[in-house]
Amino acid sequence: MAYDVFVSHASEDKDSLVRPLATLLARLGVRVWYDEFSLEVGDSLSRSIDRGLAESKFGVVVISPSFMSKPWPEVELRGLTAKELGHDMVILPLWHGVTRDDVLEFSPMLADKLAIDTGRKSLNEIALTITRTVRPDILGSLIRRKAWDDLKRNGKRELRPIKDLKIAPIRHETLPIGLLVRIKVVSYALRDAGVLSLDSMIDSFRRDLNPQDEVAHWEQIVAAFLEACALMRLSLPQKKDAFAVLIGISVGVLNDDKAHEFEHLRYDQVMQIASCYANVVPRIVEIDHEAS
Repeated sequence: MAYDVFVSHASEDKDSLVRPLATLLARLGVRVWYDEFSLEVGDSLSRSIDRGLAESKFGVVVISPSFMSKPWPEVELRGLTAKELGHDMVILPLWHGVTRDDVLEFSPMLADKLAIDTGRKSLNEIALTITRTVRPDILGSLIRRKAWDDLKRNGKRELRPIKDLKIAPIRHETLPIGLLVRIKVVSYALRDAGVLSLDSMIDSFRRDLNPQDEVAHWEQIVAAFLEACALMRLSLPQKKDAFAVLIGISVGVLNDDKAHEFEHLRYDQVMQIASCYANVVPRIVEIDHEAS
């Protein structure tokens, strides 16, 4: 399926609910078929809707007075209902400014379904409730991320001997192919720095709560490392020290005193490497078209 959820609605409800809800769902990682996201200039509306219906696992139906008064949303609803009867889709009703009696008169089948009353929940609560149903994996990741953020914010930071550290359990049996490719790039880019082997690095990321975030963090280190190596023409021992500098910066333990303690790097070289890390993301220079 190309989409997790198809949103059926009346155009009058776009501003008050549908657009902000679809945007929030998309930001959470839910794949949403929503006309403002999914239609290109020149697309046939009916064909695009048919494709969205065919390629979505769930259908969110925003039932409102406007929805019940128009023929076009009812056509979408019939398509959703037909798919559900064929066991290809589950309909998730949102009651938006209507009562159960209103829905019962409009569609007895929808009135019998457990629905979300938009007047009783915030936009965030509605989005999380839908996400819990259509993508429970995303909700689980959000919960773990919040726990990790709380731990980082409230936890005590201290230096401990490596021998006292315990290895985290394997949390992910597999990793996405795209993520494995990125890990391989990181591993080979840092091979002169004496980091873990590829297999050990993959195993390490499988232990992380949020491997996507961790890989992105290591990619920042790699970008700074490669830039420093290219600009400074570092020797092999210097590359190992440069990697230690970047690790120290990334975890917040490299201070001015420690910057003088590297065996193969001068203080000014350490500062240059730190500058590479600080400028990992290239600045976008605005072009003065009139001047050009």
